[in-house]
Amino acid sequence: MKNQFGFVTLEIILVVMIISLLATVALPNASKLLDTARLDYEVKIFLSKLYYVKALNGTAKANPEIFSSLTELKDCGHKLQINVDEEFSRYSVVSNGKIMSEVHQLPAGFSIFCESGMSNQIFPDESNKGHVRIISKYKVNRYVIPDSVGRWRGDMNPPK
Repeated sequence: MKNQFGFVTLEIILVVMIISLLATVALPNASKLLDTARLDYEVKIFLSKLYYVKALNGTAKANPEIFSSLTELKDCGHKLQINVDEEFSRYSVVSNGKIMSEVHQLPAGFSIFCESGMSNQIFPDESNKGHVRIISKYKVNRYVIPDSVGRWRGDMNPPK
């Protein structure tokens, strides 16, 4: 026989079996990795909305439409709060009773919980007590935790 080129059917079947075995092992890990990346993204969105509203509050203090003189600036406490709707997995940031950021809906399968001792609100500027927990489809937790000076951070570990 002269040199024959090509694959035998058995070789093709073995290659397909090996690829399918590797895919069955890798796909669940890849979907969990994507889920964790989406969770980290949602925590960053939460923090960016919070910092955006805090920055708006900082610039609103010098707005001449609100205050007639600069001497009144020291008395202008802006109340910042986070409203969490645990039933529908969404939240909003409110300042002085006015919704400052659009209501953000988490992806399907994600949930958000306000753990502050109150039902669904956190006041980060007043007591700095409580935190927000966001849970992914695969039950991975991320916490948004305030520190003692009013800054917020995302963390994988629950607050102490």
